[in-house]
Amino acid sequence: MSAAKTTNKQSSGVFKGFHHEEFVRELNKALAEYLNYKPKLSDSDVKELEAALSKDSYSVDRGSHKGETITEDSVNKKIIEHFKVEPGISEKFVKEAFSSLDDKATTLLKKMKESNKKLIKEFNDSKSRGDEVQTGELGEKISTATIEMLNFLVEHNVPCVFEVCSEIAVQNDIKTYSGGLGVLAGDKHKQATDMDIPLITFAILPEHGYGDQMVNVANRAQIPVPARWKTIEHEQITLLRDDGGKTIEIDIPTSGGFGGPTKALIAIHGHVSEVSGMINPVIYFTTFHSNQTAHKRYVTEELYPSHEKKLVSQYGLAYLSIYMKEEFQLKHTHINLNEGHAALTPVIMMRMYLEEKGVDLTDESRIDQIVRDNKSLFREAFDWTRNQITFVTHTIARAAFDSYDVQLMRSILDPRDLNLIFCLCNKDFPLHQGEEFRGFGEIHMGTWGISMADMAIFFACRANAVAKLHQKVTNEQIFPKESHKMENVTNSIHERTWNGKSIELREVFSKYTGNTEVDYMSGVKFMMLKKVKAFREAVYRYHLAEKAETVDYINRLIKLQHGVSDFLSEPNLEKTLTVVHARRMKEYKQNSSIVLPQAIDAYRKIGERLKDDERVVFVVSGKPHPNDQEAKDMLNEILLRQTEIRERSRGKIRFVFKENYDMDDGEMFAKFDMNIATPVKGFEASGTSPMKNPLRLVMHTDDGFMYEYMRIAESVYGVSDASFLFGPSKIVPKEEYDSFDRRVELMHAYSGEFGQSFEGVTDMFFNNRELWIDKMIEQLAIFTTAFGMRRFVENYLTIWQEVPHLQEVLKL
Repeated sequence: MSAAKTTNKQSSGVFKGFHHEEFVRELNKALAEYLNYKPKLSDSDVKELEAALSKDSYSVDRGSHKGETITEDSVNKKIIEHFKVEPGISEKFVKEAFSSLDDKATTLLKKMKESNKKLIKEFNDSKSRGDEVQTGELGEKISTATIEMLNFLVEHNVPCVFEVCSEIAVQNDIKTYSGGLGVLAGDKHKQATDMDIPLITFAILPEHGYGDQMVNVANRAQIPVPARWKTIEHEQITLLRDDGGKTIEIDIPTSGGFGGPTKALIAIHGHVSEVSGMINPVIYFTTFHSNQTAHKRYVTEELYPSHEKKLVSQYGLAYLSIYMKEEFQLKHTHINLNEGHAALTPVIMMRMYLEEKGVDLTDESRIDQIVRDNKSLFREAFDWTRNQITFVTHTIARAAFDSYDVQLMRSILDPRDLNLIFCLCNKDFPLHQGEEFRGFGEIHMGTWGISMADMAIFFACRANAVAKLHQKVTNEQIFPKESHKMENVTNSIHERTWNGKSIELREVFSKYTGNTEVDYMSGVKFMMLKKVKAFREAVYRYHLAEKAETVDYINRLIKLQHGVSDFLSEPNLEKTLTVVHARRMKEYKQNSSIVLPQAIDAYRKIGERLKDDERVVFVVSGKPHPNDQEAKDMLNEILLRQTEIRERSRGKIRFVFKENYDMDDGEMFAKFDMNIATPVKGFEASGTSPMKNPLRLVMHTDDGFMYEYMRIAESVYGVSDASFLFGPSKIVPKEEYDSFDRRVELMHAYSGEFGQSFEGVTDMFFNNRELWIDKMIEQLAIFTTAFGMRRFVENYLTIWQEVPHLQEVLKL
């Protein structure tokens, strides 16, 4: 859309003269309205909007489905069929969860939630002003309110969902996450809180987080350094104390091989929902305290430590959730194991159940006899445990699962818990026909031992992958014997965290489209508005307003790494394509494929075609694990090629690297024009980075959630080219990708396909803005319909209805 065509005569005309010199003189005056654009609709605009929506359908305008009529009803039915979501399940779930409250308790809860809304608004306002003193005081109040809410849930016996996950990202300055797994856990926690669903997440509180990243651009090297943050001194994190004010300690029953029990403190942090006023706690444990021997203190020094410390931390995570369940009498819980890190939770549960029934598991030499003498009781205990457990797997390779050999587990685990695992492996253990526990004796990661993920799915009554393609790969290659219990819940993102001005855009038009935040199926309304001039202008200008917020961020990076000041400015905003490739560095993600010679040749051609005032900026970010040399080599390749890309493209294309990628960067990257992801087909479980902010476009291989996105776009909306795909259409066999030489060959092949596709992307951006806006609106509709976190949570609730324990507790 050109500047001339988007002028809104009822506003101050900020786009007037956008490409002319006089705009610079008017910039300061116009910028304020430009950055805070609100569409002022004329009577004719409103009539056009209402006319477009009155038909409850739209006609596909291009592609193989051109001319087909798509109705709101057909979209709703196909989305329900695709995701298998029961409409209204969340309201039903919440009603049953709080059904035991009397009038007095209901009134009290309502007052607490209203108070919490005011508190979080005051906190956020203070934070935006940079008032550290006020924020600190309010943070302490939030901690107090969190404990009050936890006590309310306990006192009134409210059924809760337990999420057990090593990491969680609720806010940027609480460094309890490393990447996508933690961000997804945080988004799920926040959305459940928005929806009034009582959910408690259990995680590790690492003293140094996952570690910070420093990059020496000149020497092309990563310098790993510990992350520094306030941990338990953080104003919103509080240590749990008993009624006498004494800090609560729990003993993780590590064995004599580790020096006996490991003492841990429990910390609590509450997420307060601005929407509902509900507070759902995040409960952590830490061994990093003074009342601890040195080698045990460092168990939670970092998020993913060495092999021995990792097993201890996972054991502690399991004990934390069981301690809260038993000691706080949160009996009516459903426990979701978020990855295999939490697999020891059901082991402890089952062992405690057996002990209450009089079974002594202390003597390893009597395992055979114990199993033979207690077959019916073992079956009872196993079923009781399984009926409370579900499991989510996020990976696509068995080698990525944590696996521990017998000797290491013997040196860490309480002998009773290890002996229960031996019982599960015993040939006489009373399993149902067709069931099998793949225990000790299988080789995983080069060791004779047990995979935590195998343990988790064995105990789970239901399990799920994180996208439909991921479910297919998992059933065929990872858990073929458990495919009967494997579902899929396709990942999504918490829109209030990531979707920026698209939320404002949707709120402005909600009068016409309905509440798209609550009714995730009404995204179809945006497709009905696609040809309405006022709506197209609003979509375009909202994105430009958001994009303007990236100017200083990008300029600082370019000045630091290229020595050029003011490379990007508001006057040339429309003439600059901003691209982000921000992904954890891993071989299958092929991070460096966008800087290999095949891609650089495409950049050369693009640079030759761009006009003097047109340019492209790539911001690349991501952390390789310090021990992953192949991933570190990809980072070095990206740093090495920056100058070559600049020179080969005649200075039109600039690559910069942003070190230490975190949640704040993620929010900034959501304001770019395009997100690029390059995983090998069949190796990305889902991937959520490209989902953030539907006002930008996505370029992706046909993998992870994008595989699903493109098929929903075509089968539901009739759009066959909703985003930009490249790469092969067939899944790459795992055994083929295991060869290093083949991985390199594939990366160069993907790089060539990426380069060719990116030439078309840049041509559309600079020369066919109308089609670019079409794609923005189509993507807005599809993401709103299918990939919001509300659908994600309701997807889980639909599956969890079949969990026997929840059926009993909630009468679902």
